[in-house]
Parts: sequence; C-alpha cells; structure tokens
Amino acid sequence: MNIIASIWKNIIIQVLDVTIVGYLIYRLLLLFRGTRTIQIFLGVVLLFFITIVSKLLGLSSFHWILNQFWLAGIVILAIIFQQEIRSVLAFIGARPLKKFFVTDNVEFIREAMSAVRELAAHKTGGIIVFERKTGLMNYVESGAILNANVKKDLLLTIFTPKTPLHDGAVIISNTKLLAAGCVLPLSFEKDIPHGATRHRAALGLSEITDSVVVVVSEETGQVALAEAGQLRYDINADDVEKKLMTMFTEHKKSG
Repeated sequence: MNIIASIWKNIIIQVLDVTIVGYLIYRLLLLFRGTRTIQIFLGVVLLFFITIVSKLLGLSSFHWILNQFWLAGIVILAIIFQQEIRSVLAFIGARPLKKFFVTDNVEFIREAMSAVRELAAHKTGGIIVFERKTGLMNYVESGAILNANVKKDLLLTIFTPKTPLHDGAVIISNTKLLAAGCVLPLSFEKDIPHGATRHRAALGLSEITDSVVVVVSEETGQVALAEAGQLRYDINADDVEKKLMTMFTEHKKSG
C-alpha cells in the first residue's frame, strides 16, 4: 500500500512540476510575442536541431564547430539575450510574479480615464496603451522607463504640450505606468485623416497585438479607441472606462 501511495505521490509531483514549468514558459512566450526575442529563440532551437542532425549524419567537422558554440552556450545566450534578461528582471522585480498571474485592481483605469477626460476637455493630445497578454517590451524600450503608479496628474504632466515626452505613447502594464514617450508602429489604413499620427500609431499597435489603445485628439478633443485592428471614434470616455473595467475584471477572474 505504501508503494502505491509513493508512486501516486511521485506522479502528482511530476505532473505539478511539468504544469508549473509549462505555464511559466507559456506566460514568457506571451510576454515576448511580437518581439525580436521570439525570432532569436527560434534561431537557437533550430541550431540545436541542426547540431543533432549533424551528429546523426556523421558530419564530424561541422558537428565539432557547433559543439564549440554549445560549450560556451550559457555565456553566449546571456550575451544575446542580455537586453531582454535585464528588462524582464527589472519588470518582474518591480511587481514580483504578478505579471505572470492576475491584475490586482482596476484603480489605474479610473486614474487613466480621469486624465483622458481632462485631456479631451482641453483638447490636449494623448495616447495611452493598456497592455494585455501580448508583451510590449520592444515598445517600452523605445521610451523612458517610469514604472510608476498610474495617476491622473502624472499623465497630464506627461502629455503637456512641448514637454519632452508628450508626443509619444504611455504604456500601462499590470496596473503600472511602465513607460512614456514610446514609439508605436504606424498603420497604413487609408481612412485615417492625414496628420492623425496618434490615431495611426494606436491602430498600428492594435493590428499586431491584443493591446487596447485610447487616443485623445488635440484638434477636436475627441476620444477614440483602438482594439483588434479597429479604430472607433463613436465612443465617449465613460464607455471606454466601462469597457476597460469589464475587460480587466474578466482577465482577473480567468487568470
């Protein structure tokens, strides 16, 4: 009976171990999806399989060269991924483990949308990105890292005209204002009016990630929402806030 219990215990431990590792890998892949990290990782995996094939085919010289790479593999990979490793460690260290699990509150949405209403009332342009599952590390690194609490006054200060960061986007990730002055990819959608760079940037990011982007026009004060490759102009700040609340509350429950 003790032997059976021991076997079941080992099975449960192994299953739990594999599940935890698999989940962490899954979250990391989501974090880096859409970035150059995935391409580098796939290149390393391909090189690994080439090494195995070279051994099986008896390509001794080629296999020896590849082996020299793997002998120093840890150091080489650390050099290749140094920027990504540094960014991830700094990001996780600021809010331990929470990036991998759930959002703990939605107060950041109220603060952000309060700033959006103020910007709209004064016709001050602004663009706020709400990160979801797709990692935005590449875009975060294009701006100034803040890693601050989301506050209305801070957002209004950032988007004040003629300040250094007002032209770029703010990225909010896991309740934190992670970076400001970020450069986003532009959409080539022809229906967007000429000169509406913020709207093109918002739509461009939503076309390649699952982020939600709120834009305030500096010409009209109109609020727009970009999501899943669609840009909505017929929406007000209250509707955007409700949508974000629902979206992040559901994410918390499903996390």
